[in-house]
Amino acid sequence: MAEKRLIGWLIEVTGGGRGKRHGKFVVLANNLQRAKVLVGDHVSATSQRIELDRTLTEGEIAVIGLKTGEVKEYGW
Repeated sequence: MAEKRLIGWLIEVTGGGRGKRHGKFVVLANNLQRAKVLVGDHVSATSQRIELDRTLTEGEIAVIGLKTGEVKEYGW
């Protein structure tokens, strides 16, 4: 069975009104759907929009130090 390649994703969370967590988050996942789910769980999304901003480069992944399934806020 072929091993699935992990991709670094930059996901933007917007909307949802006052007091809701917004911003950009990075995550390392097999696919975009999984990345969005992980970020949604991380911010406890209800009515926010969760969208792909872009994929991360290998260098960015190394600098950020992402682990599989880990979500970190972007903006360092």
